[in-house]
Amino acid sequence: MKTNLIFLKSILLLCAILFLSCEDTIEEFYDINPDTPQQVEPFAESGISSSTELPIKTPLLKPFFYGIDKSSCTQQGYTLKVLIYKPYNYQYSWIIDDQPAGNGIQVHCTTGLKVYLTVTRYSDNMSISKYLELPPSNHEGVSTELETVN
Repeated sequence: MKTNLIFLKSILLLCAILFLSCEDTIEEFYDINPDTPQQVEPFAESGISSSTELPIKTPLLKPFFYGIDKSSCTQQGYTLKVLIYKPYNYQYSWIIDDQPAGNGIQVHCTTGLKVYLTVTRYSDNMSISKYLELPPSNHEGVSTELETVN
């Protein structure tokens, strides 16, 4: 029992020594001194000037890609739907024949010929626009699609 108590005290003493030695090392590494904050010149020897504040580096966000699914309606026109991963992370702006046509993920049974869609990611406001020319609404044909990135 006595040896267990001595062993426990020695472990606690060792932990305290390690903690204090790590704290000193951290202070030396960052050169923390409460009386003179941010007077460290880490690049003085190399000739590179430094500022008192370091710039915050933000990670670069990856570009996104999307497609537009086109399906014929029963009566006339086409239903257009954006195909994108996690669609709730984006804002949509449809313009059909130079008229605003909505801001949802899909447009139902449009009879327009010229479709312009802009998708904007909420996190960084990156926008990608696509332009489509739809064939006349009563028969299926090949549509042309152009893409621009803003």
